[in-house]
Amino acid sequence: MTGILEELEKLQQESEAYFAEDEAVLERQKEVEKETRRLMERVREENEWLRNLPPRREAHAYLGRLAGLIRIPARYQEEAIQEVLNNMYGYGKLQAVMDDPYISDIMVIGGTQVIVTRRGEREVVPGLVMQNEEIVDFVSKKLSGTTYKFDLANPRCDAMLADGYRMHVRGGASAWTVKDEFGVILPRECMFLTVRKPLFNFSLEQLMELRMLSPEMVQLFALFPTLHYSYVVAGGTGSAKSTLCAAILGHVPENEVVGIVEEMPELQPLCRWSARLYNKGANAEGKGEITMLDSIADTLRMFFDHVGVGEIRMEAMAYAFLQAGLSVTGHTFTTVHAPPQAQGIVQRMCLLAAGAPQKPAMSTVANIFTSVTQVVIGCERTRFGKRVVEVSEIYPYDPSTKTVPFVRLATWNGEKDVFVFHGMTPRMVERAKRQGISLPDLPIQKNPRFEQVYLG
Repeated sequence: MTGILEELEKLQQESEAYFAEDEAVLERQKEVEKETRRLMERVREENEWLRNLPPRREAHAYLGRLAGLIRIPARYQEEAIQEVLNNMYGYGKLQAVMDDPYISDIMVIGGTQVIVTRRGEREVVPGLVMQNEEIVDFVSKKLSGTTYKFDLANPRCDAMLADGYRMHVRGGASAWTVKDEFGVILPRECMFLTVRKPLFNFSLEQLMELRMLSPEMVQLFALFPTLHYSYVVAGGTGSAKSTLCAAILGHVPENEVVGIVEEMPELQPLCRWSARLYNKGANAEGKGEITMLDSIADTLRMFFDHVGVGEIRMEAMAYAFLQAGLSVTGHTFTTVHAPPQAQGIVQRMCLLAAGAPQKPAMSTVANIFTSVTQVVIGCERTRFGKRVVEVSEIYPYDPSTKTVPFVRLATWNGEKDVFVFHGMTPRMVERAKRQGISLPDLPIQKNPRFEQVYLG
């Protein structure tokens, strides 16, 4: 394991106690929370000081004096001070889960519980609850000084925070399902707060160490940017689609620019140069809105070598992305929610694009898709962890049979948790020769086995 992964493991061990179902730990948390509330109430009396926050170090000293004045027990004093500091300068009650390097998603259910995605699995944080009023205070503080708005008249907000975390809040017409004392299932009205935080930037080699992919896949994926092999990465939520795209971008030549279109700038590309184009809401007069469709069109005028779209969700976006691929000199990439096998990925992308307002024929869509896409990659959250379960090369659409041929380059055996690398294809070898690119020492399929995706 590399030094970086060892450091992550160390950070993880430091946060284990927070998630332990230990009565003594939970009891201490309750006492600390009680003293924290007392200290925070005293701080609120200092309105002017609270409005003009000093540097954190000065605030720590000031809170120490306040804690002494209200006689907070010494054994809880430092923890209470840190909780208040986190509330004012950081994420308050959520600070511990935000600091956990293996947590990617946090869902706060007002007055009920907090659920996190940790190491790809959902779990409840013991003893951690935020009331609806606390969520309102938290959101107001986080949106202060930004263009995002949240209030009772507009109880929905999707925001990208200054530290790169994405926050979504739903404050009305929302409820959590509970059972009453008689076992009757009822909806309990509450607020929902979700935070998605970017995890550590993993290279292809580090993803291999985490067993998401095989050594042969590392060498294969590293070829795509220089070979100008465009790809679509598919899978479910939390299957590491964006993580894989970011890692592949680490192999873009240093003197080339990548243009990335997203709803919000979430992808963490490992390339040297990348430009980010993301959405902007309309102003009070209904003007100035910028959508992902606008950004895809703009990439054609900005001379990017490579272009990627964070995620394809809508029909118009799918068709615009495929058309943009016809003009890009390097490679294109995107992610989509689809089954992780070639058949599901091809059908999903083509059906989306065929539903665009222009109403293109399926044959037109299939021709464009197979012209601008060379590889489809499937990712999946399995019982063993996140895995690249299939990599397939796409061939030109055959109008006589209404099919898209493909060849599997690599697959994953779910029974044994092993990867099978079938080999590169003669087409890849020929393309590399034409471009003067040296290929890694990987096996080559002499007689590739072609399969078809029907698009009738």
